[in-house]
Amino acid sequence: MIMPPSTVQLPIVVALAAELPKLQHGESTPRVQSAARAMGISVQTCWRWVRDAGFASGRKKRADAGTLKAVTEDQVRQMAAIQLAGARETGKVLPTLEMVRRIANANAAPDSGTGEVAHTNAHISTIARAMRTLGCHTDQLMRQSPAMSLRSRHPNHVWQADVSTCVLFWLSNGGIEICDVAAFNKNKPSNYERVSELRVQRYLVVDHCTGAYYLYYLPGHETAINLLDFLIPAFHQRNGRPFYGVPTILMVDPGSAQASGVFRSLERALDMQVIVHEAGNPRAKGAVESLHNHIEHGFEGRLHAQRVRDFAHLNALAETWSAAHQSTAVHTRHGQTRYAAWMRIRPEELRIAPGIEVTRALVMSEPVSRVVSTTMQITFAVPGHGQRTYSVAGVPGAAPKEKLWVVASPYTLPDIDVLVTGADRKESRHRLSPIAIDGWGFDEAGAVIGEEFKRHADTWIDTERKTAQRTAWGSDDKREIAKTRKGKGGQRGVAFGGAVDTFADVRQVQVPTYIPVQGTAIEVATPIAAESLMSATTACLRMQALLGDDWQPAHYSWLTTKFAGGIGEQQFQQLAATWKAAIAGDGETTSATGTHGQERPAC
Repeated sequence: MIMPPSTVQLPIVVALAAELPKLQHGESTPRVQSAARAMGISVQTCWRWVRDAGFASGRKKRADAGTLKAVTEDQVRQMAAIQLAGARETGKVLPTLEMVRRIANANAAPDSGTGEVAHTNAHISTIARAMRTLGCHTDQLMRQSPAMSLRSRHPNHVWQADVSTCVLFWLSNGGIEICDVAAFNKNKPSNYERVSELRVQRYLVVDHCTGAYYLYYLPGHETAINLLDFLIPAFHQRNGRPFYGVPTILMVDPGSAQASGVFRSLERALDMQVIVHEAGNPRAKGAVESLHNHIEHGFEGRLHAQRVRDFAHLNALAETWSAAHQSTAVHTRHGQTRYAAWMRIRPEELRIAPGIEVTRALVMSEPVSRVVSTTMQITFAVPGHGQRTYSVAGVPGAAPKEKLWVVASPYTLPDIDVLVTGADRKESRHRLSPIAIDGWGFDEAGAVIGEEFKRHADTWIDTERKTAQRTAWGSDDKREIAKTRKGKGGQRGVAFGGAVDTFADVRQVQVPTYIPVQGTAIEVATPIAAESLMSATTACLRMQALLGDDWQPAHYSWLTTKFAGGIGEQQFQQLAATWKAAIAGDGETTSATGTHGQERPAC
């Protein structure tokens, strides 16, 4: 919004508006620049005030003003698409507009009618302005789509869990220290790899309804075991504090730990629905994402003056700070502290977990899936024994790329059990031991190259494949099938010897003849142009220029009061004519508007 001139500046502006039409060509701009410096305003503002005071340069506005001339809409959208394709997920746009213009010109297609290739030499600013007008500038295209607000029904209805790397503090020589930014810069691969195993992960779960949260720090990477070591204690009451229990819904991001079979077993064991939000959409967990930033400032910002001994010490400090924060800070949405709001939970809404040890036992006893490799083997990470390899040759239902369900008992480790469901729908277990390996890491049961040849027995999928090949080609031998496909005398062989017509169903379709459907023309209403109103300040400036020395402060007061909402051009001209006539007459009080009999200020 442009501020109107002050009472000191107004006479200067009016005089300048009257002076400019008398100046020669080329003298107006220097005069306006001089007046702008004298009034301490910008040249653009001075020009606006002069125009509002009634000055008109006499130049007509171009009929094609606002339309694209040097570049077409199709060219603008093509360049916008090229630039968007080169944008990174971080929001950084790599191709410049100048580069995009050259690429678009080099790849311009000839017109289908004339064969002419249209190039554009429009200025970069013109292209950018056209993109913004059409809504295809990268600044506009890379904005997020509108998001719907989410709500939960009660405390413990929805929890949101997330893991974030703590970039300020990392484990070094047995303690938590402030991280050197240069050492933790992931753009420096050598430094980043050196400290990658020393990173501290911030685990956080938030109740969506009340904002209550549980904070815990763990070392290393984001793994399923770390996630379970965090969530299982979160489900149980800690030191008599509020916020515990098993939520009805747990929202997580699409990480590898959240998608693991071990984590899914927790979901099934505790009858909890896990919702994995879309990748690259952190807004789905806005409550936990915003709380990460608050913890980084409110808690981790205090650690620069603390000597943190280990993770137990760090988590003790985090528990002390979070308890104080949740007991005193008032949540802006519900107007209560987080703990006070969570205490409103009803008995039927608080689902009590069965105990930490029992919950862990339920998780470990749940089956996890493994895909059989082409060598008829599966791998399984055995707690305390590392990842081991097992041969599933001879296990019913085992075949390459097929999925098997595996369970591990703490009493039989490192042996594992494979669950097999028979035709009678009964489940049986097949005990497997890790394969023995030699000093070079090879399977001792493997065939020695050049000395022996071994092959697995046909799996059930091998048997089905051979049956299908014999039906289609008359043989299950690969060489015979290839010979049949090649054919004789230039005639390519076909499956089933031509006995099966793969287009028979298509030819049997009776396509009806459709009668043209009569439509209704759309009636388009022609837009009606409404008269625009000038502000009261503009009207005063113009009226002062018209009345000259007869202009009085009372005129200004009357106009700004009477036409505070604006005045039309026709009404302004009528009012000006009335006042001029009154001034030219005997000065008696007459109607101000000439239409309603209202009194005008004394002239």
